[in-house]
Amino acid sequence: MKPFTPHILFSGMLVLALSCNTGSKKHQQPVADKTDSTSKEVVQSETAEGDNPAYHLRLNLAKGSTYHYTVEYETNTGLEVAGKKINVLNQSEIGVTYVIDKDSAGNYLFQVKYDKIHIRTKTGDKETEYTVPNAEGTADPMEKMLAALKTANIVATVTPAGKVTSITGYQGLSDKMLAGLNTDVQSRKMAQAQLEKVIGEGILKKNIDQLFNLYPDAAIHVGDSWKTSATQKGEIPLDVQLTNKLKDIDDDIATIKSKGVVSSNKADANIMGQQVTSSLQGEQSGESEVEIKTGLLLSSKTKTDVQGTLQMMAQEIPVTIRSEVKVDRKK
Repeated sequence: MKPFTPHILFSGMLVLALSCNTGSKKHQQPVADKTDSTSKEVVQSETAEGDNPAYHLRLNLAKGSTYHYTVEYETNTGLEVAGKKINVLNQSEIGVTYVIDKDSAGNYLFQVKYDKIHIRTKTGDKETEYTVPNAEGTADPMEKMLAALKTANIVATVTPAGKVTSITGYQGLSDKMLAGLNTDVQSRKMAQAQLEKVIGEGILKKNIDQLFNLYPDAAIHVGDSWKTSATQKGEIPLDVQLTNKLKDIDDDIATIKSKGVVSSNKADANIMGQQVTSSLQGEQSGESEVEIKTGLLLSSKTKTDVQGTLQMMAQEIPVTIRSEVKVDRKK
């Protein structure tokens, strides 16, 4: 039996936290500025509207339709604890299927099924791998978590504008994961709370959010840019502020480029019972392709580079994090 090691959950959470009309002709022309009234975006136009139609990125999905995605994460984390340098490599590949339904209010119900989960963690010379399927009957808590995710009936409610309003079906999975674990009541409650956060605010919400987290609130033209800001919840909350630009539209596919900053701004967190204050700053950049017809992501690639310190157990721990996330929709 593999030990239940907190650093795996912590490192895995960093992976998950760091990392969201028709046309067949490309449009690129230079000029007027316009500010959207919402707090979400400031749109800057570089084109003449007469030659450049407006596009409104929104979900337009048929009931019963099915979409398959693969998500690949790779994160290199460098820590220095008590003068000792520690390097942690996290790699994961997730296969997920979304089956679409609708509720009476017109929102979309994403039924989530995980087809494949593979996680590899390497700390120094120590390497650990988890794979689902292949985890049935295991006594290892981490593999139990992944196996429980695969069989859970998880449903995410998403508005046509791409806002995730609720996720159900994962609550209580921690009981199954920790069944048979020999530990005291307090440690079990702590582990349950941590697992609920990792699953709900980390794995599930992050994977769904990244399908449409770049949606602007208003219609946009090729060449327009808009700003998005959000807090990625998890063990260490991260503020992400991006400037996004509609680069072009070609064959009903919108290409969006994004660049911005990531910070934790002295955020307090609780990691496996330990109080942690993080001070992290960095940059994020990426490019995404969105299908205009459905409003769904086709592919994306995001790179993040963060550095700073963690205050933990009366120690200041220097940390650097470099990550890359790739998302692809299977045809």
